[in-house]
Amino acid sequence: MSIGDDLSDTISALSRDFVSVAYTDLLPRCDNPNWVLCENVVKQFKPQFAQPGVYRDCVMVDLSSAYWNIIRRIGYTVRYRPGRSLGVSDPIEYFPWKDNKLARAMLLSCALESGLWWWNGKDTVKFEKTFNVLYQPMLVAAVYDILHGVASDMGEALLYYNVDGGIIRNAHLPLWTEVCESWGLPWKIKAQGYALVRSVGSYSIGNIATKGSKKTNHHFSNLKPRNGWLRQRFLAFSGLSDPD
Repeated sequence: MSIGDDLSDTISALSRDFVSVAYTDLLPRCDNPNWVLCENVVKQFKPQFAQPGVYRDCVMVDLSSAYWNIIRRIGYTVRYRPGRSLGVSDPIEYFPWKDNKLARAMLLSCALESGLWWWNGKDTVKFEKTFNVLYQPMLVAAVYDILHGVASDMGEALLYYNVDGGIIRNAHLPLWTEVCESWGLPWKIKAQGYALVRSVGSYSIGNIATKGSKKTNHHFSNLKPRNGWLRQRFLAFSGLSDPD
């Protein structure tokens, strides 16, 4: 079955229905002792790094379908204890819309905390949590920590990084290749040439540039320390074939 990317509401609903039917009864209980630990990981957010400057001979690299290539291996029902263990019992062996980018991304969105922003007509007032029966902080935390692991393994070679890709010097491309292979994740080059980094979300390289401009050059890093045990544990599942 195929669906178009323009039908975003339909895609979101289909992905949620798939997760609801396939995994609701298999999700970890909210009184699981690792639940709060994973919620704290999620609050720390995805990996971001920016070293402002102008750099020559650079490449912009990107993990291919990063969320999908992680989630399909560890499964929606993964049990995760940050810093200690990764338990996988139900890798995704079938997903009917695996060729649709939004549908794949919704697998992670379904697991996030849901809520409503209250607005008074001028500015945001407050965020109020709502119940999400598909809430799975262990999945989100595991995905975030794996992405952090890739970024942290690059160390000082990074010039810019945001979630699942970034900018490095061409000379460091062999290191990037080695890191991605060590995690069992595919990647691609998106752009090459001179790079201008201002801050997270503000950069240009080759024919790619972020919309708008941020005048303030701001160094930023929330990268976590290297995580060798998680790399080895996740790599054990890297041989799983892409589901039909």
